[in-house]
Amino acid sequence: MTLRPREYQNRRERKRPQRKGMTVCIAAACGHEDEPRIVLCHDWQQEIEGLGSSETRNKMDWVKDGWPVLEADLLNRAESLIRIYVDHLANVDLTEENVFSEMKVPAQQFKGILADDYIRQLLGIDYNYFLQYGKERFPADFFREKMNEVSQITLGASLIIAGFVPCKKIGPYSQGLSSTICVVEDSLRHNDTVRIETDFAAIGSGSDAAIAAMFHRGQHWERNLMYTIYSVFEAKRYAEGVPGVGPDIVSIDVLEPQNVIRSLSDAGYEYCESLWTRFGPRAMREKHKAKFEMKDEYLEPFSTTGDEW
Repeated sequence: MTLRPREYQNRRERKRPQRKGMTVCIAAACGHEDEPRIVLCHDWQQEIEGLGSSETRNKMDWVKDGWPVLEADLLNRAESLIRIYVDHLANVDLTEENVFSEMKVPAQQFKGILADDYIRQLLGIDYNYFLQYGKERFPADFFREKMNEVSQITLGASLIIAGFVPCKKIGPYSQGLSSTICVVEDSLRHNDTVRIETDFAAIGSGSDAAIAAMFHRGQHWERNLMYTIYSVFEAKRYAEGVPGVGPDIVSIDVLEPQNVIRSLSDAGYEYCESLWTRFGPRAMREKHKAKFEMKDEYLEPFSTTGDEW
């Protein structure tokens, strides 16, 4: 299956309610038969503000042949950001040397678009004009206030972009390819808005729970494929405890070199369920509560003296 970017030029824009990405998206690098692989996972939950939620949102798209993208947060913002990535990467050959710098460009462009849109709606002038002449034509306090507001604008979207780049033959894989997991995730501090992860990454409201589960399993890029698929499956199940993560529908796909992607089959999901039953957390039954016996010796007086500090 050849992955191709979605055609955007014929799609009509329309205003819509804010669609929140209450979700979890996970990517994990691994290996299989002397080749690198990337396991991708996402739920299908979306929420329309003030109306409700449903598990009807496919959160995987494409930015380039062989480069799928998972999206979270405000999904209309994510769609706009993905378009910029599609346009920018169309004529770019990604390599180990340039992948980080090239992935930064669309995020920076989108931030500029958001800043320009904010100033235009507020003042009726473009952002560059405001930067150049704002100090002269507006009160100093007003200029500083608006620049501070611009500095607090975030992308409003989180992405995981995954693929393979050519690299020197270092390590166990004969293909000379390196797994690349690029995370685009903004915050008010704007630190590491674009970063490259070696082993795994997660975005969305359930990302903290998923990342904790992946660390618990010791997931890294040298793990084998089935172990990684289960680790991702388990991480998604842990994330279901977070409000907003869809509990019923999950998609797990495996990205391979040569622009090939394969989806986990029903038999694969059933096998993961059997592993979850055996290795996942167990519910505590009523009869187990008797094992939790409290004894006085388990506690000692609290000391405020300096001798024990």
